[in-house]
Amino acid sequence: MAWNLPIHSVDFDQIAAGSPEMVSRNGHLLMAFDAAAVESLVYKAVMPEAYVSGSNLTVNVKGFAASATSGTVRVRLAFEYIADGAHDIDADGYDTDQEANATADATSGEMFSATFTLANADIDAIAAGGLFRVKVTRVGTDGTNDTMTGDWQLQVLILSQ
Repeated sequence: MAWNLPIHSVDFDQIAAGSPEMVSRNGHLLMAFDAAAVESLVYKAVMPEAYVSGSNLTVNVKGFAASATSGTVRVRLAFEYIADGAHDIDADGYDTDQEANATADATSGEMFSATFTLANADIDAIAAGGLFRVKVTRVGTDGTNDTMTGDWQLQVLILSQ
């Protein structure tokens, strides 16, 4: 059974010094990640019961350029499964970072995406119905893969299978 789980940019669980800032663009609340910086936000969600751990998970990370009309944004995801009786939340336990590029649209107000295709092993072996966190990072210091000037404005993450 196909499903999707949207996680909206302003529904973050954790914010720290040096994190992206919330901005409004024509009434749309977005999280603005600076260029030439490494900024992260953490989101918490529950994996849908329809999730099949033996199949790949697709994550589309959608956003906008604040002003740029070219270049790429380097996006990093890291997942942490908070399993009952198996994870002490006093310490982070994220799985290996996964990275992908998103190419800016030729019009700064039009959405563009970074798409990840991840095996269950890439997302900390999250089970159906399991509580998890996902950390979203713009790797703005990666001059090879992150070439877009100005802010990248995160709109939504969509997990699907």
